[in-house]
Formats: sequence, C-alpha cells, structure tokens
Amino acid sequence: TLEEYLALPEEKPYLEYWDGVVIQKGVVGREHWELAGFLMIELGLYARQAGGKCGPEAHTWYEGHGYLLPDVAYWAP
Repeated sequence: TLEEYLALPEEKPYLEYWDGVVIQKGVVGREHWELAGFLMIELGLYARQAGGKCGPEAHTWYEGHGYLLPDVAYWAP
C-alpha cells in the first residue's frame, strides 16, 4: 500500500511507487549522469530568473499514480 511504501527507510538503491507497485530506481550511466548535471545547472539558472525551484531526486507525487524520484525536476512558482 502507499502507507507501507512511505514507511520504508530511504536508502539506496532508491525505491519508487507507481500504480501500487514498488519499483527500484535504475542505476544510470555516465551519459545520463552528465545530462542530468547539465539540466540541473540550466534549470537552476531559469529558476533564478522566472522563480520556482529545482532539484535532484525529489520525492514527487503524481496524482492518482504514486511517487517517483525524477533525476532533475522544476516546480513553477
């Protein structure tokens, strides 16, 4: 259940919860890691100008589906 998922300890490898299923977050390669770093910088610059927040691997709720940990995310003000 969602409650059981939220009660799990937060440790690596991270777990996500989607449509009632707990999923282990995949390990990424160097190219993916570099792209995520680039996006983090660009979104950080954008957030300074436009407002909002950005960050890596933030526990993000997707209404009606569950929680994912996107590599990089931006939240508008």
